[in-house]
Amino acid sequence: MFSKLNFRNNARSVILFLIPRYPFAQALSLLLFIAERAHKDQNPPFPPNAIYTFVFLLFACGVGTSVSSIKPYCAALASAILLSSGGIVYFNQSLDYRYWVKFRMVHGLIGAASALLMFSFFSFDKPRPQKLWKFTGILMAFYSATQCYILLRSAEDKTAFTQFVPYTNTSLFIYMLLHGTVALCLFTNVHVYDFHVILGVLVAFKLLLVDLQISYWHKRRGLDFWNQMRLIIDHVTLLLGVLLYLVSVRRHTPQHQKI
Repeated sequence: MFSKLNFRNNARSVILFLIPRYPFAQALSLLLFIAERAHKDQNPPFPPNAIYTFVFLLFACGVGTSVSSIKPYCAALASAILLSSGGIVYFNQSLDYRYWVKFRMVHGLIGAASALLMFSFFSFDKPRPQKLWKFTGILMAFYSATQCYILLRSAEDKTAFTQFVPYTNTSLFIYMLLHGTVALCLFTNVHVYDFHVILGVLVAFKLLLVDLQISYWHKRRGLDFWNQMRLIIDHVTLLLGVLLYLVSVRRHTPQHQKI
């Protein structure tokens, strides 16, 4: 019993150390992504002042998450910045990506934003803000729902999934069914421990078998290397957010009990 509790505490400490480093990774990978595209773009895909502001805000949030008194607020602010940047990415005409690439980029940002909100929630002292908890669940549900949409509408993503995942049609059906179930559960604010386990397994499953096929995405699909790396960082952060929930909440916590 002691060893199990000790493992949960150690795992929680590691996760609470890693998630706040995400804003730094996001800012650095953005600069590397823009540098990689420099030979293609006569002008940056985003206005320079917007890039400098975005990077500055992320670094400030990253520093703020190391200060106990303000870290939940800085994490929530970083999440809001990611969501707003997702809208800018999707509607930016200067970024000459096809819709499926933009949708993948926005999808990753939604997942990372939900992980930062999860970190923000568990950084508050009890009683924690329940509205923040509900919004975190909705955002994770939206992530699962959009994952199903991407596999239905994007031939590129569906082809990649069926190429790298065994038992293609059966696996795809089960994968989408589970994501849809998780989305329905979290949209209705039913935070069942086992559904978070399923979400974590689904994220890790696709990350290992599909997203980490960097050569495939970069050479065969023409995705910029640092764009794919940013997607991987986003999904790793989401996975850490799910794990934070799993090590912070007991499996048999009643639904009516506030965490």
